[in-house]
Amino acid sequence: MSIIKISLKTLGFVALMAGTSVYASNLTVGGSTVSVDDRESAGDADAYGSDSVFNIDQMNVSWSSDDTITVDIFTNFANLNKNSGTETYNNRYGYYGKRIVNGDLLIGVDSGSAFNYAFDLGNMGWSRSAFSSTQSGGLYAINGTSSSRDRHYNSNGSAYRNGAIFGNTTGSELGSNNSWSVSHGKISFSFNVAGLSVFENASTLALSWAESCFNDDVSETFAIRRNRPVVVPEPSTALLMLLALGGLVYRQKNKANKLSA
Repeated sequence: MSIIKISLKTLGFVALMAGTSVYASNLTVGGSTVSVDDRESAGDADAYGSDSVFNIDQMNVSWSSDDTITVDIFTNFANLNKNSGTETYNNRYGYYGKRIVNGDLLIGVDSGSAFNYAFDLGNMGWSRSAFSSTQSGGLYAINGTSSSRDRHYNSNGSAYRNGAIFGNTTGSELGSNNSWSVSHGKISFSFNVAGLSVFENASTLALSWAESCFNDDVSETFAIRRNRPVVVPEPSTALLMLLALGGLVYRQKNKANKLSA
């Protein structure tokens, strides 16, 4: 096989790998909502403790054309089945020294398996009540996370499952139109990241949510897709690349002929 053919195949393979996502889900800006199935039937581990209290079924994620990110978590922890449908399970059960509450929405932007942002729920995150309107809380950069065993531990032991639940916020609130709410069986987050270059130029977005006990959790890393015009190299550029490659092959052959003479 000629050097030219080998080189062209190598270039083609590199281009293919560069355009291939290694993530399970693609999230398109301005595109459709993407669902992450967290049910046992989809292969997820069963919730620790009572399914009727802690089970998480699904996470729906969308990123609108105006850069509003919306995340809906469908979980029994948000069911309105306390006090005639006016309260959720939030902040009702003691567990190794602290009550079990809603966790923050943890966010990783181009950060691999780490989280560098969070939607912090603020003081309202501890309330038992269900909410129908916008609540306090917002998007923040974080310099680390707190785990379920950081919160739930005492002399008798610690949380059975360990995982990140809260972001350690730093700096001022980011973005705009930040809100969260709880309805029957669902906790929702919404935040606009227009003007935040780290989000606007992101290639991956990781999301994770759990109750503070981490009895169940849902997480996913998305490859971000944007409907932008594809820049195609001009024919002259491609031709120059082929000519340069041909010249290199010619020089190598000429050198080899001289050595064998």
